[in-house]
Amino acid sequence: MLANTLIRELNPDALTIAEDVSGMPTLCRSLKDGGIGFDYRLAMNMPDMWIKLMKTPDEGWSMGHIVH
Repeated sequence: MLANTLIRELNPDALTIAEDVSGMPTLCRSLKDGGIGFDYRLAMNMPDMWIKLMKTPDEGWSMGHIVH
């Protein structure tokens, strides 16, 4: 919250992105609404899944798991 406050004071047009692995519900809520103030959330479940798939031969991929 403090970092986002400082960023907004220095550059009101700046965008902030949070790397989120916990699913924090107020991560992208505004500071005035009691949130942490990030503009965007990068969910790590997708990149982690693709890294795992790249280490697995194509024959071992479960299309149902990928689509789900």
